[in-house]
Amino acid sequence: VDAVKKAAEELKKKVGWPETEPVLGLHVRMGDSCKDQIRIYLCDPLAFYIPKVHHLAKRYGIRHIFLSTDDDRPIQDTAAYPDFVWMYDDKPRTDGSYNMRIEHAIEQGRVDGQAVGMRAYVDLMLLSQADAFVGKMMSNFARLAVEINAGERGCLAPFATVDAAWCFGDHTRMTLKDYRALKREQHAARWNDELEQAPFRCY
Repeated sequence: VDAVKKAAEELKKKVGWPETEPVLGLHVRMGDSCKDQIRIYLCDPLAFYIPKVHHLAKRYGIRHIFLSTDDDRPIQDTAAYPDFVWMYDDKPRTDGSYNMRIEHAIEQGRVDGQAVGMRAYVDLMLLSQADAFVGKMMSNFARLAVEINAGERGCLAPFATVDAAWCFGDHTRMTLKDYRALKREQHAARWNDELEQAPFRCY
């Protein structure tokens, strides 16, 4: 735990995390689940998240965005949005693990499991320290960031989802068949209400 906290603080200094301005945490998932034929997870480029990013940024006066992602493409795509100050770890993201489940890549020695885990923990810690969040709530990683944030603050900070309202199915009892029938744009429209039950920067 101490090693993760230390690494997180070092990364915050490295990327220029502001002390007096709000930060939006953005998780763009582009990892092993994108090519998993068993799962139904939909992976989308940075542009798919940007409408929600713009909405929260405008509403809460946010310029700084911490981007967590498994792939280099979203990092490269940030150049199309110069109005924001983009912060991200310049860690290597082309380790060859995404043609299979990450646990299988670790078992086969294709990736360093400890290094992958540490990078994930550090990203998660920084996402959970952001003042607002955008991501896909069908992702355990994204939900965990929101949950840790709420636990630390004692309230729910603003967040927006671009797929399901929380987890697959949730209280709507949406079936697997229903999910597969919907297109990405329909998911975004179906869950177009970001959850903002608590005031901004509530701590």
